[in-house]
Amino acid sequence: MESNGVLRDGSKPNRLVRFGAFELFLDTGELRKHGVRVRLQAKPFQVLNALLEHPGKMVTRDHLRAKLWASDTFVDFESGLNTAVNRLRIALGESADSPIYIETLARLGYRFIAPVEVVSVPGHESIPPEFTPALEESRADEAVFVQRPKLLNRRVLWYTYAGILILVVFAVLAVRRFLTRPSVIFQQLTFQQGSVSNARFDKNGSQIVYSAAWNGNPSRVFIGQVDGREPRELGPALGYLAGISPRSEAAVYVGAGDEQNGSLLGVPLSGGTAHPLNNRAAQVDFGPNGDLCAVIEHKSSIFLEYPAGHKIYRSLGWISDVRVSPDGRLVAFAEHPVPRDDAGQVMVVDARSGQARVLSPGWESLQGVAWQTSGREIWFTAARAGVDRALRAVDLKGRIRTIAEMPGSLILKDISKDGKVLLTEGPQRVSMLMGNADTGTIKDISLFDWSHVDAISGDGKYVLFDESGAGGGREYTDFLYSPTEKAPQQISHGRALDLSRDGEWILSANAADATVIMLHSLRNRTTWRLSTSGISYDWAKFIPKHQEILFAGSYPNRDPELFRQALPDGLPVPIHQKLQMDNAMVDPEGTLAIGASPDCRMTILDLSTNKIRTIPRQEGYYPSVVLDESHALASKISGHALSVDLLDLKTGRSHTYRTLTLPNPSGVAHVMTVYFATDRNTFVYSSEQTLSNLFLVSGWQ
Repeated sequence: MESNGVLRDGSKPNRLVRFGAFELFLDTGELRKHGVRVRLQAKPFQVLNALLEHPGKMVTRDHLRAKLWASDTFVDFESGLNTAVNRLRIALGESADSPIYIETLARLGYRFIAPVEVVSVPGHESIPPEFTPALEESRADEAVFVQRPKLLNRRVLWYTYAGILILVVFAVLAVRRFLTRPSVIFQQLTFQQGSVSNARFDKNGSQIVYSAAWNGNPSRVFIGQVDGREPRELGPALGYLAGISPRSEAAVYVGAGDEQNGSLLGVPLSGGTAHPLNNRAAQVDFGPNGDLCAVIEHKSSIFLEYPAGHKIYRSLGWISDVRVSPDGRLVAFAEHPVPRDDAGQVMVVDARSGQARVLSPGWESLQGVAWQTSGREIWFTAARAGVDRALRAVDLKGRIRTIAEMPGSLILKDISKDGKVLLTEGPQRVSMLMGNADTGTIKDISLFDWSHVDAISGDGKYVLFDESGAGGGREYTDFLYSPTEKAPQQISHGRALDLSRDGEWILSANAADATVIMLHSLRNRTTWRLSTSGISYDWAKFIPKHQEILFAGSYPNRDPELFRQALPDGLPVPIHQKLQMDNAMVDPEGTLAIGASPDCRMTILDLSTNKIRTIPRQEGYYPSVVLDESHALASKISGHALSVDLLDLKTGRSHTYRTLTLPNPSGVAHVMTVYFATDRNTFVYSSEQTLSNLFLVSGWQ
């Protein structure tokens, strides 16, 4: 395509720089956000161009003055430069107090702090040079036609006129269809502050059932009319909607801290006594005859059953948004390969044969799946980068089309028999928060829109996190945060795994390929690629004082196992095939690891003997730090309070260490692992927050 910056046709490519949600065409000075052009004046563009030439480094004010004005120009440089930078910030949607892209270094200059990707694209918004010969050839043919009309016989002319007539007829029909196409109408159904977790039409499409958490309160289930009038609470006081059966019952999770847990009950829409459904199911939907379709978590595997008890698919990742086709023959769902990451693909499986197919792969964020009324298409909301999901459709041959694309995070919930669409819209982000257990203070230290905490150093001076939203880019980006530094330090592209206790080593995984694991030295800026033998790494933790890591991983089409691996060039060695641990942490001496089992019980692994034991009466608690061989801090989220217990690892006894109130409860869908430093005081965690409302949309074809 290119050689020394020149295309094969002799033209030069247009240089394109991507950062966050923006694209900047350097040769034309054009700035776009989500494909929409953003107005940018000459001076702000010159500032942006100068900063992008040195991403992550300071560009002095003197250098910017030289870029923006000639030496013989007489202007108020200070005022002019400040004005240009302020206009640039407005175009990028940020402020000097909370910079996302441009950091101000007082009296010195500026620094571009967001990840940058530079590519070359041919001929932006111009006639591609490779088409020029074809245009010249067509003009030559026209000249021959004028000079020698007698060479064309009547039959050729007749076919030509007939073809033109057919094209005109089709054009008229297309225009008429376009002019008569129904307009798209949005009707907002909810207005409170909080989030809608799920929504469904009843079997007739006349009522809407949804679960929502408003104003910081726990989730409740509501039922109302399509016009949004008079919603009322349905069934038990608290719960999450899982699905609607054709028998006019709502499947509701009750008695749970979050959805996909607790007891699954069938609640009649018309009122009446609720009854148990299937408490093993993590996701459910119903076939046209009322058969239950369920996602079942068994040990380390995820199974799709339809009807319940009949396994039709096994996933080594995780499954969401299960939907049975209108005729009951197929099941569509979203499959996600990486735990706790919504990147994934749209799948369909035949309920009778169990044959599964990938219909649409490669989505960085995929949430919301539903069958179109005819059953010929599956509609879903997804984004190739970031979390600004668009509404799309894929048919059973894998052909994709975009139905609606707009700013914001859309999540498809349901499609009625007459084609109306239920979806939620609103900002969605993962925030990173740091706190002091003694004072109870908690502050937001997020960088971009999806700041996910992965580890904290033993002394609490460094926090490892990654950005997997719009700010982190498609490859994700790892950062190291320190309270004593002005801005987080970018480490590499990838998914963060762990930070060594001394804060000098980092493990990260390729965001698209979990078999690619990198070891980074922060002391001498050296990186090694580990030998993985084709194993996909789920999580990994450093084993202090042993130059090893402990990790959970799996070979292709096999269950996950626990491994140890010497650094930097050792091979993975399996140590336990049956033990499943999540949120694992290792003590300072590297003698034991503690994690949560699939049934949420605390499990201890002796790293010298590989023997395991469980601690009773600790359901729902997850380790936050292992202090020594005998003690650990374990945490549990209950409502909007964080309970921290000091746990005796030998006796199993515990007592409350701290109870902390979490800030900003509205819209909080999930509080992730809480990490404590060994001082028992400094802690950090991430919180997923969605502020959404429910919309009814008609007119989409």
